[in-house]
Amino acid sequence: MAKRLTTNNLTDQQRQYLRRPAFTVLGLTERKILGIILRGDVVTQAAVTRGMDVSQQTVSRLTSALVDMGLVEVAEKVSEGKRGKPSVVLNLSASAMYSVGFTIMMDTVSFAAMDFSGSVVFESQASLPTMLPRMVLDTCHSMFSEFLRSANTNHEQILGIGVAVTGYFVRGQPGFNTPPGLAEWAFVDIEETFNQEFDLPVWAENDGNAAAIGESMIGVGRWANSFAYIYLSSGLGGGVVIDGELVRGDIGNAGEFSGILPYSVHTHPTLELLRQISCRDGIELENIHELIEKFDPDWPSVDEWIHKTQTAFSIIASAASAVLDCTAVVLGGRMPRTLAEKLIPHIEFFSAPRRSFPRPTPRVVPAEAKGEVTAIGAATLPLRAMYFS
Repeated sequence: MAKRLTTNNLTDQQRQYLRRPAFTVLGLTERKILGIILRGDVVTQAAVTRGMDVSQQTVSRLTSALVDMGLVEVAEKVSEGKRGKPSVVLNLSASAMYSVGFTIMMDTVSFAAMDFSGSVVFESQASLPTMLPRMVLDTCHSMFSEFLRSANTNHEQILGIGVAVTGYFVRGQPGFNTPPGLAEWAFVDIEETFNQEFDLPVWAENDGNAAAIGESMIGVGRWANSFAYIYLSSGLGGGVVIDGELVRGDIGNAGEFSGILPYSVHTHPTLELLRQISCRDGIELENIHELIEKFDPDWPSVDEWIHKTQTAFSIIASAASAVLDCTAVVLGGRMPRTLAEKLIPHIEFFSAPRRSFPRPTPRVVPAEAKGEVTAIGAATLPLRAMYFS
């Protein structure tokens, strides 16, 4: 069956490769239907209609077209506790296609593959001695080939590739301004580089934005339409999702929460800082990858790290609450969930009550998207761009 794509906001490279016979244009209303099905647990056609601004007849017609395209499957009918006929249950067709994502970090390359239902079907990670481009790209090829073999699939079933890179955007420059450990990747045209390597359309984002998009699709975004995503790794960054859409800002750097904290005043919370404190205490951790693998929330260094960073986290959370009025502040990135859970009770919102009513504040929660979150977020980029709204 042909899958229809939207051509809005595509680069020439993406348009070229999405002219493959398997894909055609998909409308915004159809994408909204798919988004409702993706985020729900048991989604009926009646539930889709309630979430749309179009008639039941239109939803029925478009849903039937999505079934014909092989994107949606109809399951058994269920009663919603009301009079009338039972409503059909709608599921995304997992086997319709795959999307894959890579993350290039200071010491690690991660890979994730996702089917059309939003389920992660393959993950891989490699800690490398150097992040030189050729070594990184060869590692990416190995991971991609291993996935194709394990899934018994080929390029024709791959919608596209998402790539997340540690760094920020600079006006007028390609790629990202990467940290010193990724100096060879500074201002490299990531989309063109990976397109040449894999002969597939490519979407690139910084790691904080990619993780926030993934969280919006398969994590906290299932119940929180607006949230601030704090991305913790070797550095501190993040992303902002409002009304279900990533807020990119003028250049693409919205959500760079490290910019809120003056270096001379507040300790910047990073996993590298936790690694250094732990090493001082005699725990041998060569890099952040090893820190995550060995992490124990009962290390004394964890309590010291929380003591040093809780004010910084409180400032970021309070700023997100005051400026964004969001539903949630999400602690994610490479932060172990048990670390987030131990930190949350120490985060304070700076808001004095008025007339005995405090200003409403968001929930602070660990990220809910499981696995290699940034690679998973990268894998959602083609799906989000093309199919889900």
